[in-house]
Amino acid sequence: MTLDQISIVDAWKLLGGELRGHRGKRFWLDGDGWNVSLNSEKNVYFDHVDARGGGVLDLVMVAKGYTKQDALRWLEANCGLDTRRPLSPQEKREYALQAAGTERLAQRLADFASGLELIAERTTMGLYEYLSAAGIDAPETLGRFQHQLFILKTAHAQDLAHVWRNARTMAGEVERVGREHREHAESVTRMIVDMLACASATEIAA
Repeated sequence: MTLDQISIVDAWKLLGGELRGHRGKRFWLDGDGWNVSLNSEKNVYFDHVDARGGGVLDLVMVAKGYTKQDALRWLEANCGLDTRRPLSPQEKREYALQAAGTERLAQRLADFASGLELIAERTTMGLYEYLSAAGIDAPETLGRFQHQLFILKTAHAQDLAHVWRNARTMAGEVERVGREHREHAESVTRMIVDMLACASATEIAA
């Protein structure tokens, strides 16, 4: 059986999900709302909370927290997927989209982490003055704040993604700060490379 022949509804039920019509709960996160829609004609799902979706392979990866290879093995064991045959055109498209989506998500998480660090650095002095004026032990409070920030900065990608998902009201702004910092650093790097290239060209010409 090929990947596109596996019913997403069947996979959903095998994963432990229940359906009300074409709607299901985000059971992998203990969700209690019917926020996931399944389209049996297109054989795809869409999570309206995270605004993400995909085919059967994507669903298994999300629901199980699996890598692509682990998800393929699960589909082979539970849904009759034959992984020994050549990939179908749809499978190739799904794999390409999955890889591109993973790369974009990784960049967003990196920008989010960088943005959190920058915002914390910019506000530390202001917080110190505010806490001192309010009669609060500023060093101790800021010490706990910096400790939590350190934990976040060194967190696993899955933990960071959890914070990112639950910070919807501020995540976009934090990402913007991190993205602008990254883009500025990249532009400075390009400028330095160009300057070095020009200097080398001048030395060669001399």
